[in-house]
This record gives sequence, structure tokens and C-alpha cells, in this order.
Amino acid sequence: MQSPKKTQSIFKKADALAKYCLVIDKYWDDTVEGVKKTRQAMDKVAEEQAHTFNRMLDSNNDECFNRQLKQLHDLMLLFLG
Repeated sequence: MQSPKKTQSIFKKADALAKYCLVIDKYWDDTVEGVKKTRQAMDKVAEEQAHTFNRMLDSNNDECFNRQLKQLHDLMLLFLG
């Protein structure tokens, strides 16, 4: 078994703390970048859904509704007499 001083010397010589810090910094940078990309993707999907919803609302105005209601009424007359 190595002595703690020997282990510490090996770690110092290998610059282990600096390398460890670089890996941790890279991990957090990648994490932040991943969160940003996820948020951008979610914002895009939300914007597309809002656009689709607004288009649906616009297409279902009173005139459209009345036209669909008349078509339904005409079909009922056709099939039910």
C-alpha cells in the first residue's frame, strides 16, 4: 500500500487536480449547452403549437361554423328526409 504522501506526489506530478477541474468544467459547459438546445427545441414546438391553435381558431369563426352547420343540416335532410 502506498503512503498518502507518495499518492499526493503522484497526483501533483500528473497535475490531476487541474485535469479534474477541466473535466468538470467541460461537463458543466456541455450541460448548459444541452439545456439551451432543449429549451430552444421546446420553444420552437410551443410556437408551432400556438400557430396551429391560432389557425384552428381562425378557421372556426362564425361564418365557417354556420357553413358547417348548414352542411350538417343538408345531410340530415338528405338522409332523414
